[in-house]
Amino acid sequence: MDNKKTFGMFILQRRRELGLTQKEFAAKLFVTESAVSKWERGMSYPDITLLQNICAVLEVSEHELLSGSEDTRQRDSYRLAERYIKLCRNTRLSQYIIYGGILLACAMGNLLSSGRLDWFFIILPSVLMCASLTLTPSLCALNGRLEPYRRLISLGRFSLSLELLLLACCLYVGGNWFGWAGMAVLFGLSLVCLPFILRSPLLPEKFRRCKLSLYLAAETLMLLLLLLVCSFYTGGSWFLITACALLFGLGLLFLPVFLRQLPLPRSLGSRKFSLYVGIETASISAVIASIGVGISLAVQGTLSNFAGGVIIIVMRPFKIGDYITSNDQSGTVEDIKLFYTHIVTPDNKGVVIPNGQLANNVIVNASAKDTRRVDLVVSVAYGSDVELVKRLIKEVCAANELIFTDPAPFTEMSAMSESSLDFTVRVWCNRGDYWTVYFALLSSILNTLNENGIEIPFNQLDVNLKSLPEKAQTAVDDVEKTEQIKEM
Repeated sequence: MDNKKTFGMFILQRRRELGLTQKEFAAKLFVTESAVSKWERGMSYPDITLLQNICAVLEVSEHELLSGSEDTRQRDSYRLAERYIKLCRNTRLSQYIIYGGILLACAMGNLLSSGRLDWFFIILPSVLMCASLTLTPSLCALNGRLEPYRRLISLGRFSLSLELLLLACCLYVGGNWFGWAGMAVLFGLSLVCLPFILRSPLLPEKFRRCKLSLYLAAETLMLLLLLLVCSFYTGGSWFLITACALLFGLGLLFLPVFLRQLPLPRSLGSRKFSLYVGIETASISAVIASIGVGISLAVQGTLSNFAGGVIIIVMRPFKIGDYITSNDQSGTVEDIKLFYTHIVTPDNKGVVIPNGQLANNVIVNASAKDTRRVDLVVSVAYGSDVELVKRLIKEVCAANELIFTDPAPFTEMSAMSESSLDFTVRVWCNRGDYWTVYFALLSSILNTLNENGIEIPFNQLDVNLKSLPEKAQTAVDDVEKTEQIKEM
């Protein structure tokens, strides 16, 4: 029926080109008008004996008449193709106008509202996302080399636009969540889009038989990368254990697929079950080892404190009742336990120090010896009698019964400071009398120096005033006059 229609359309078009009516055409062929009407409507073919007469009337050859149906169909195809091309061109033009208008309107609105472009950069990747799905396929169709890859190009542009949108939102609202959010989006997109990518002509022939294995391996790798990024953001050390456990669990499901699809040497082709068991055994061994490493990292501090406690108990650098100083903490040791040491500060505060820190830091034990030396610095004013000061200090030391005579007290001038002459005083006493001697010496030396007219200095600054310049003096006089006027 289709050939009859195209044949009839050719006769109709040629008759009209010659300016003949159906009646005139029928009269020249000696047939009825109804017969010509049936030919032109595609309801029947003319008798074969009329072909030469039809060709003579229509002024065409028999070949042109017989092939006229095909020519008509080809012209219709060209006409439809031109209409489609025109429609695509108009569609692209309308998208250019719509997307460009949206961007222009948003840019102007952003500039008018805030005076600079900020939220516009969120609209820009959003528009690019829409364009990647609607405009990119038609643009790729214009280039014959890109047309087979239009799906890949569209998916790539969509993924890139989505990542740019996340980055713009992260920069606009503030925060550091782009890394894990971007990786999570890539993982989700790969779950959906990777099957289409693996069907593309870009995939080599040798890999087309193992598409499922490639898909599972790629998704496993993306999931591991997502976990790694999340571990960086959380600051935890759980990635190793989680990755080994994940590989073990996924290996139970995916490994049979890999062994079935991936090319294996002949020596291993008949031992797939043994390979499966061996790989899974190695995976569970890695899981156990990673758990052991995690536990050791978790109890590292506890083990360090335990070892420090053993060292302190065995080596005994101090004992209960000793006054020690370590890590800026000072106090009397109250209790020594396996993991911690308890001390009491002079103001009766309890401090718990891990034994690991005590064992690895300097410990000052003030109770290690029975005797201690008290060091003082006594300052007197310039002009004081040095020998008199030394004699007075020695008399104070000799009058204190708690101070040892052997070693003898030491008193000498040690420095000439900016405002004073400094004398160093060193005396020895029993460990328990240290603070008593310290405070008694301070008060006794001060009283003795005052009684003998020795001046105790204090910081002072001599200021020498010079005459002001003439202009500055004039300005000062003007200010004083103004203030006097205001008071009046």
